[in-house]
Amino acid sequence: MLSNTEVNRHNRRRKKNRTITLTLILILIVSILPTILCTVLFFRISKLQKQVNVLMSVVNEDGYYSEMLFNNEKYAFAAEPDNTRLHKDKTIDINLKDEKEDIIKSDIDNEKLYDKQQVDNIDTSDGDYITSDNKGQEQSREDIKGADDTPANNDVQDDHIDGPVIYDPLTRKVDGKYYGKKIYLTFDDGPSPITEEILEVLENYQVKATFFVIGKTDTWSKSIYQRIVNDGHTLGMHSFSHKYSTIYNSLEDFKKDFTKLLNLLYDTTGYKPNIYRFPGGSYNKVNKYGMEDFIRFLNNESVVYFDWNVDSGDASGLGYTKEQLIENVLNGIDNKKSAIILMHDEKSKQATLDSLPELLEELISEGAELLPLDNTVKPVQQIRASSVK
Repeated sequence: MLSNTEVNRHNRRRKKNRTITLTLILILIVSILPTILCTVLFFRISKLQKQVNVLMSVVNEDGYYSEMLFNNEKYAFAAEPDNTRLHKDKTIDINLKDEKEDIIKSDIDNEKLYDKQQVDNIDTSDGDYITSDNKGQEQSREDIKGADDTPANNDVQDDHIDGPVIYDPLTRKVDGKYYGKKIYLTFDDGPSPITEEILEVLENYQVKATFFVIGKTDTWSKSIYQRIVNDGHTLGMHSFSHKYSTIYNSLEDFKKDFTKLLNLLYDTTGYKPNIYRFPGGSYNKVNKYGMEDFIRFLNNESVVYFDWNVDSGDASGLGYTKEQLIENVLNGIDNKKSAIILMHDEKSKQATLDSLPELLEELISEGAELLPLDNTVKPVQQIRASSVK
């Protein structure tokens, strides 16, 4: 049996050991905690850096951020809704007038199917691929336009009150608030029943624009492709089907869709388009696999893709009036020297069509230069093509 002295000594030893143990644990925690915090901080910084890279990639050529960046839902979905037009080929012996009426009726019948994230195929038949036999046979815009010498810039007379604006290169208004600005009107998703009316307005004001079209194989739609080219506008590609789940399913599916539309437009017009607009834009929330493979493919094909830095808002789902659409555009171009404007060519976009005359009057009268896009124009890209190797 232990004496009291030995018991006290033993208790002191246990207490000392416990103190030493606690001290070591505290030292260990103090040593490890900064390491843990640094690791967490590192991953957070990495994540923030990626976001910064995305932000930098969507700065437009004038140093202004695309307005769509700050409203991803708006520009990835509403600004580029999937297309539900279900037109099928018409037989050759149907005249164009009757065919257009059928298409308009089809548009109305299918309006209920319109959904921003789901679409139906326009045509499920397989398209032919471009072969080495027809490469290099594309016809230049000048060949197609012929002797059209309409000025590309928007020079305007002062006396256009009683009729459409007529351009005069020698009377350019240099004191207008939009003088020095280059404006590119772009229309997505056509041809549609309002395409001809859009073309008529543009012709009245002698303005050239850009049409990013989808694939429609009926005779009337093919005549619209041809007119776009003949009138001196730029014919751009916007995918054949405009069905996200098909286009972005894989690189092979993207190539097939791209080539199908390219062949259709080349075979119809003799002109091979060399500009493209991604459905949803190059930086979208629709494709979960990322856009790098598709961008790399377009780079290899020497095809330039264009996003936008001004959104008219005609596909936002907010039901803007023509006055509000005009205000959206004018506010958007206010701080830009070069503006690519997103608009849509669809049956449901009557307000867009109605806004055009007043919008063109304002831009032209204040000295803006309205031009069509081509592959020499410095593109606005939400993800820069040069960033993808």
